[in-house]
Amino acid sequence: MLKRLEALIEQTDFLLEKQNEALVESEKIFGGMADEVEEKLKNKSISAQDLKSLNNIRTMIKEHLENVAEQMQEDIEFLTEQLTALKHIAAIPDQKKAKELLNMMIDEDEEILETEAFKENVTQESIASKQNLISIIDDLKSALNEDKFRDVELFLEALCADEEEESEEESECGCCESKCDSKKKGCCSGVDIFKGSCDDDCDDDCCK
Repeated sequence: MLKRLEALIEQTDFLLEKQNEALVESEKIFGGMADEVEEKLKNKSISAQDLKSLNNIRTMIKEHLENVAEQMQEDIEFLTEQLTALKHIAAIPDQKKAKELLNMMIDEDEEILETEAFKENVTQESIASKQNLISIIDDLKSALNEDKFRDVELFLEALCADEEEESEEESECGCCESKCDSKKKGCCSGVDIFKGSCDDDCDDDCCK
C-alpha cells in the first residue's frame, strides 16, 4: 500500500508541476499574439473594417486566454486538493485506516502506471500540446503580418463558438474534471496540459 501511495503522490505532484508550467507558457504564447495585434492597431492608415476586425481579434484573444487560464486553474486546484488528500493519507499512522481512505479514492484492484512511464506520457503529451498551440498561433501571426485580419477574425470566431458548445455539453453532464478516471493512472492525467480540460483519455463520454 505504501509503494502505491508514494507512486500516486509523486505522479500527482509531477502533473501539478506540469500544469503550472503550462499555464505560464500559455499566457506567454497568447501574450505574444496579443502584442502583434497591438502593433497592428498602431497603424493609423488601416481601414475601418480592418480596425473593427483587429479590435474583435484583440477581444477574442483576451477572452480565450481568460477561458483557458480559468480551466487550467481549475485543474490545478483539483490536483492540489488531490495531492493534499494523498499526503494526508500518507501521514496517518493507522495503516488499516489509511488503506481504507486510499481505496475510497482509488479502487484497490485498479492498476496504475509505473511512475517513470506516467511521467514520460505526461511529458510527451505536454510537448505535443504545446507544439500544436505554437503552430496555430504562428499561423495566426503570419496571417496578421499579411494583413489577413478578417481571416484571423473568422478563425477565432469559430474557435470561440466551438468552446462555447463544448462548455454547454460539459454543463449538461457535469464537470469533466470531477469525473476524470484517477483510478487507472494515479491522478487526473486526462488533462490536456495546454488546454485545461479533459482530453480523450478521460473515460467519461462527456469529456470526449
